[in-house]
Amino acid sequence: MLISLPLGIAVSRRPRAAEVLLVVSGVIQTVPSLALLALMVPLLNGTIGFWPAFAALVLYSILPILADTVAGIRGIDGQWSRRCGLGMNDRQRLFRVELPLAAR
Repeated sequence: MLISLPLGIAVSRRPRAAEVLLVVSGVIQTVPSLALLALMVPLLNGTIGFWPAFAALVLYSILPILADTVAGIRGIDGQWSRRCGLGMNDRQRLFRVELPLAAR
């Protein structure tokens, strides 16, 4: 969540960047888990154990959270955001109006 949620919030207003990130995370998701775990071992200086497994699980968790965050924020009716966030700056509107509506 520490990686995917901020990324999803950052790219939710940029369709091209969101598309690229979703494609890249989708490609990572299609790699079989054992192959990704085997790929992590040489990338982490040949260590076997917790860190390669942790890195593989972090990579696998990016797509679902990222896709849901982007879809949730994009799914908000702009009228609600403008009407409820009247007088707020962009950051206040994001945290006080859009994210709570997206979480529904």
